[in-house]
Amino acid sequence: MRFRSAVAVILAPVLLGGCDSSNDLLGLHPEPAKEIVAPLKLTGRVVDAANVIPPDKEAELVQQLEVIQAETRAQLVVVTIPTLDGYSIADYGLALGRGWGIGDKDRNDGVILLLAPNDRKTRIEVGYGLEDILTFERSGQIVDEMLVHFKDGAYVRGIEVGVDKIGADLRMEAETKIAA
Repeated sequence: MRFRSAVAVILAPVLLGGCDSSNDLLGLHPEPAKEIVAPLKLTGRVVDAANVIPPDKEAELVQQLEVIQAETRAQLVVVTIPTLDGYSIADYGLALGRGWGIGDKDRNDGVILLLAPNDRKTRIEVGYGLEDILTFERSGQIVDEMLVHFKDGAYVRGIEVGVDKIGADLRMEAETKIAA
């Protein structure tokens, strides 16, 4: 599965207590990428390694993700990890996307919503086949809407907002293709 590597959106500086220099954010002084030796194991549509999603909410999210896939054919997985352990969220998200093979191989239609609450970072990792729908700009808008809830520690609500927005965009694209 081919995932693009430039979809990261870092939580607002107010949440980070600081931010990388603008040159680093623009890629002028990139950190050397660390290879992730043992990425997280895929255990289902929701992989809550950070333990921020109660079981009843996880079950609701799993159902919602199943419906999104049934309606759009795209596969969306929600992942929480407590910390990135020094890895960049871009490297981690890309390793998961490539390692797990989310989405259909030919359509490249996988999406990973990745949250590292202890590092206060999130990312929407998008397969190449969905780049026109979940653009860098659109992914940033979705994350901004999630941040409102993350600032208050309401991770579940923020994740729900992200899944709702991503699902709506995928459905709109699926309906457009059917109508054409």
